[in-house]
Amino acid sequence: MHEMPGDYLFDEVRCGYYIPTMMKKAWACAIKVLHEVDRICKKHSINYFADWGSLLGAVRHGGFVPWDDDLDITMKRDDYRKFCKIAKKELPKGYIIENIHTNPDFELFLARVTSNEFICFSEEYLQEFYGFPYRTGIDVFVIDYENPDEEEQKNTSDRCKRLIAYGDMLYESCDLNNGKKDTREDKLIEEAQKLGDFFIDRDRPIRQQIYIRVEEIFAGVNESSAHNMIQMFPMGISGVKGLKKEYYDKLIRIPFEYTDIPVPGAYDTILKARYGEYMKYNRNFGAHDYPFYEAQKKSFKRSTGEDIPDFFDPLMRLSDECFKEREKGIENPGKRDKKLIVFLPYRGKYWDKMQPFHDRECANPENEVAVIPTPYYIKGVGGQILEEIYDPDEFPEELIMYDYRQINLRELHPDVIYIQNPYDEYHAHVTMAPAYYASRLRELTDKLIYVPYFELKDFPEGKESQEYFCMRHYCTVPGVIYADEIILSSDSMKQRYMEKLDEFSGGRKLPCMNKITVMTHKERRTVASCISKTGDAASDTKKKVVFRNTVSSLYESGEKVLEKIRSVLNTFEEKQDDITFIWSPQKILSDGNVWEDDTLYHQYEDLVEEYKKAGWGEYVVEDEFPKSVDDMAAYYGDPCELALRFVEEKKPVMLMAVL
Repeated sequence: MHEMPGDYLFDEVRCGYYIPTMMKKAWACAIKVLHEVDRICKKHSINYFADWGSLLGAVRHGGFVPWDDDLDITMKRDDYRKFCKIAKKELPKGYIIENIHTNPDFELFLARVTSNEFICFSEEYLQEFYGFPYRTGIDVFVIDYENPDEEEQKNTSDRCKRLIAYGDMLYESCDLNNGKKDTREDKLIEEAQKLGDFFIDRDRPIRQQIYIRVEEIFAGVNESSAHNMIQMFPMGISGVKGLKKEYYDKLIRIPFEYTDIPVPGAYDTILKARYGEYMKYNRNFGAHDYPFYEAQKKSFKRSTGEDIPDFFDPLMRLSDECFKEREKGIENPGKRDKKLIVFLPYRGKYWDKMQPFHDRECANPENEVAVIPTPYYIKGVGGQILEEIYDPDEFPEELIMYDYRQINLRELHPDVIYIQNPYDEYHAHVTMAPAYYASRLRELTDKLIYVPYFELKDFPEGKESQEYFCMRHYCTVPGVIYADEIILSSDSMKQRYMEKLDEFSGGRKLPCMNKITVMTHKERRTVASCISKTGDAASDTKKKVVFRNTVSSLYESGEKVLEKIRSVLNTFEEKQDDITFIWSPQKILSDGNVWEDDTLYHQYEDLVEEYKKAGWGEYVVEDEFPKSVDDMAAYYGDPCELALRFVEEKKPVMLMAVL
């Protein structure tokens, strides 16, 4: 089992989308359930693979799609049946597997494996599931063989659609009415029996029997006679054509968050068929309400009359203090010739967001600037402090910093304080010492400036988007509410803040709404470049081009892909005077087991060794490839998570075509 990294549960921004701690906890819980499913599947030789948004996320993002909140896998019918039978016995205590066979009210043609049956507040459960009380897990879809006769396939689809309609009507008229007679019931049952060629027992849940019969019809095509495979509900019955069954024969494991997950080797073809240009993304696409746990909150409220305890997802409540124009801070006890500007950064990894403002203040000879990293604390279940983290070593070596333990801000009374952490006590995973809460710092300075430690992409107005929902975690928080100035990156983002704050305050004017300014990314970069010292001329002015080939192109193109790689290497070797070429293939390609042709594998390995010995380019294994692509000019190769990094940095991405 892969261990979750220590900083995984922190809020994070990916592709310009804010992922709150609550969603990171949901993801971590889903992965925990996945590990149990994976354990059972390995033990009993059951194959499964990531599908839908999880397949897309694994390939394009190296994990979850940032705006997705669930985990989807698929099994072939025989594997699915075997898994559903075994999982009941082998899942850990408390875990639930349900489908149309186990639950008469279940209305989907899939199985769902979850961490619990209901919301759970037991200490044992919360300790195991990261303080996340909600029911979470994974959906297990099933894929069947498609009838090679298009007319017969259409007839089967139409038949199943009608049977499903009968089941739904009878569920409303019969199953939900506690057996009360409906004038349509006898006729509907008779028609359903005739259409499905089976017998309905009226003493058992009727829709459940019909759905089980539909499932049997879905599975009615033999592998030997089929060319394609299809998920019959909803794809097959909607007339969508299946994909070649060979695409699902070979499975490989690729990175997924902090673990790995099986995917079909031909994932590129599968994703293109389903999503088209799948490297392009839509941040508001989803098949259900987001986030899923909000529905559980509402259900809990309806059932019990109580709200979920606040510490699970602390949200700021407005007080009269929030609407008051702030009073000037305490008087400066001493005299200063210069203005004192203090920076209180959140974490070393986020210093780059404060750097432009620090450089700007340092460039003013009338300022005295102090950078004071402070500790932050990890919360446990119930909000207790588990761990203190103090990371001054994570900041740039050349940065002059002061020890917070030797600084008394009340005595110094800085003229300006810049902050990055906006949460105060309103966060489900992390907090600061109360002395550094925004609500208290405003008493110690004449001007409190909040600069977000993250960068978001603009999103449209309107309260229905997922982005708007996520604003509750970073906009309606103390660092924003109590700041004398909030510096955002665009006029559009300023407008989104104004909309959210107006909703939060019920239309009353919050003082902070008059204090939002904009400094674009371009302006921040200009500040940094104008102030930075001119160093020695770069010793290497060549542009860096990164090349990554993946197993998907191998499975889809066979020996042709080797010819293509040779061509790529020859082309860039000729341009080595102008371009630094970096070859960083997908790690799994070094495993001979993924190559169906041993000769081809050895030819590939020989090509790699030949390239390394030639020395005209660089070779970087996938695990050691740097996270930042700032100093790299362009990407060439197969669609993958690395390509997306270049897309995000607005750098050229050229996808390899194997003809």
